[in-house]
Amino acid sequence: ERVGSKYIIFMFIYLYMAEIREHFKLPFFQKKKNDNYQTPIEYLRVIDEHISSGQLINDPFYCQHAEGGGLVKRNWCKLGRHIIHNESDFFTETFEKTDCIVSNPPFSLIFQILEKLFELDTPFALLLPLQKIAQLKIQSILYDKHIQVIVCDTYTGFHLPDGKPTRCPSQYFCWLTYKFNLESDFIYSTANSPARAYAKVKKN
Repeated sequence: ERVGSKYIIFMFIYLYMAEIREHFKLPFFQKKKNDNYQTPIEYLRVIDEHISSGQLINDPFYCQHAEGGGLVKRNWCKLGRHIIHNESDFFTETFEKTDCIVSNPPFSLIFQILEKLFELDTPFALLLPLQKIAQLKIQSILYDKHIQVIVCDTYTGFHLPDGKPTRCPSQYFCWLTYKFNLESDFIYSTANSPARAYAKVKKN
């Protein structure tokens, strides 16, 4: 009983301090945000099979300190694509020479990014945690848009700017797509699961 009381008191203090932190924008207890990760080929393979071979892909979110365009550019080359991936300001770009925007975006700016993308009205695919699209603020942006979701069939860590891999993430990822005209609004990918893909074809 004492342990339970101490736990309740601790939680009350923690939540109270968190409220103060949010209100006054204080630095203590703040989680450090790191948007600087590179995308493994397993995630790119999932969206690649839903993009026509002649389409020009633009990945506008450049991993800082990653040399030569970083891992993502090299991985797209392995998939037979040469993409636009320049270190520029996404919010001032016009994307005139782009067929679709495909990226693992910085999550700390996801609200502004989505608003900009829908303003551009260019087909896009964003790699996001599944729970991210369930957030109420995200729902308020997406609810009246015809979005489609591809659930990734991989559970793989990302890479730091120096190329070192991270641990497996604490969440599963999906591609949130707009104007991709997929065959279904919700798809379970088999891009990294050839045995599962074969079983699906055989069943049909």
